[in-house]
Amino acid sequence: MRPPVPPRCSKSSSSFWATAIWPVTGSSVSWYVSTPSGDYDPVNGRIGIGILIENGYRGQGYATAALQLCLDYLFNNLMVHQVHCIVDESNTESLHLFKKLGFEEGGRRRDWIKTPEGYLDVVFYQIIHPA
Repeated sequence: MRPPVPPRCSKSSSSFWATAIWPVTGSSVSWYVSTPSGDYDPVNGRIGIGILIENGYRGQGYATAALQLCLDYLFNNLMVHQVHCIVDESNTESLHLFKKLGFEEGGRRRDWIKTPEGYLDVVFYQIIHPA
C-alpha cells in the first residue's frame, strides 16, 4: 500500500477532523480526533484522541497510517508535548495499534464500563513527543 496523500485537517473549538486519500484504491479514510470533555490542554501541551475506522477498511493498515499522520500533525503543527487515549480492555485491535505506535500504558481504571456480561477495565495510554 502506498502512503496516503497528506491529510486535510480542520479544527473547531473542540475537535479535529482529517481525511487522507489512498492513491492506489481511491479510498477515502477519515479519522476523528476529539476532545469532548476539554481534553485539549494547550498550556500543558497535551491532547486526548480517539480513532474510528469504518468496518470495511479495518485490518488493511489504514488505522496505523492515519494515526501516524495524526501524531505528526499534533506534534509538529499543534506542538503538543503528549497525546493520550483511553481504550477498553476488550478492544484488542486498538490496544495493539497504540502500543505498536509507541504509546505506553499509564494507568488503568478498574470496572469502568458496565456491559451485560459484567464490567470492563479501561487502559490509559500516552505517548510523549520524542523531541
